[in-house]
Amino acid sequence: MRSGISKRSALGFILVTLVLNSMGIGLMMPVMPSLLTELTSLPVSEAARWGGALSVVYALMQFAFGPTLGNLSDRFGRRPVLLVSMFAMAVDYLIMAFSWHLAVLFIGRTLSGVAGATFSAASAFIADVSSKEDRAKNFGLVGAGFGVGFVLGPMIGGYLGEYGPRAPFYAAAIFLFDIAHYVYPSVWSYYAEEVFAWSPGDIGLSLAAVGVGFAFVQGYLIRVLEPKLGPGRTLFIGLAANLVAFAGLAVADTGWMAYLLISFAALGAMATPAFTGLMSVRVPDNAQGELQGLIASAAGLSMVVSPLVMTQVFATFSGPEAAISFPGAPFALAGVLILAAMLIALPFMRLQERLPSPSDAADRKTPAE
Repeated sequence: MRSGISKRSALGFILVTLVLNSMGIGLMMPVMPSLLTELTSLPVSEAARWGGALSVVYALMQFAFGPTLGNLSDRFGRRPVLLVSMFAMAVDYLIMAFSWHLAVLFIGRTLSGVAGATFSAASAFIADVSSKEDRAKNFGLVGAGFGVGFVLGPMIGGYLGEYGPRAPFYAAAIFLFDIAHYVYPSVWSYYAEEVFAWSPGDIGLSLAAVGVGFAFVQGYLIRVLEPKLGPGRTLFIGLAANLVAFAGLAVADTGWMAYLLISFAALGAMATPAFTGLMSVRVPDNAQGELQGLIASAAGLSMVVSPLVMTQVFATFSGPEAAISFPGAPFALAGVLILAAMLIALPFMRLQERLPSPSDAADRKTPAE
């Protein structure tokens, strides 16, 4: 690493990767009994046997692929291996959310076990960016990352599991969307200078255009469209617009293309309020504060994760030393995350009106009841 700042950035990237991977373990634990009883039609006492088998499969994959991923990181680099593992974990969330059969659940846990076997690559990365004197204390990040993720995962999964065994995985869609969306503040300035050779004034003007577009869409347009289309269709349009924007920015090579795609990015701003609204209708009125707090925490975590991930991706695929020149890679990654979020959120998109909450039912009772 060329400077202390880049070393700190690399260590932060490693820590975030480990936290996210271990969150995947903890996220499913509180809801696993309900999910297994749903898939097997067995009582909890019998479904627990399948839970043990799933844990064994996960552990075996960790055991088998730990050395393999370490070797791959030696050959292809630490960051690509860690980034691929994070994407594989996102796919695992998708598989878990749509599990219709026990076999599909086993496929998901197999994939997550392989993707989660990144501790060897992470430890090698720490060795790369640490001096001999600092290695011991920096290796403590592996345990710290696992510990933080194992706190956050069960906490989030347990709370959301109160609203169904698949709710934690649907919430993962909002987490993926936030990480993708924060690509703009994370790398836009660097990307615009690298690809379009824009000056600071040009970059400032483009960011102003983004701000105006977002304000118009969230302050006015969604108020017009959402009542007519319903929250499900509004969410779909917002996610699809984001997908177009990210895919276009990944390959754009002229400034006018960037401004055209900014309009799609602005239209995509409808997704955030639509997501929040659809989540809120699945939660009782007396739990709205908790839900919004959890969404805010997820957004805050995304603001930590996205800059670290997206700048690392940009640095890997940009500059004269890049093995593959692809400065739009962060937007390509964001597009993949948006696509995964769209697939996970498909059940939400069918919701066209507010679902009744327990308090609504109480309000409808007559005095005679």
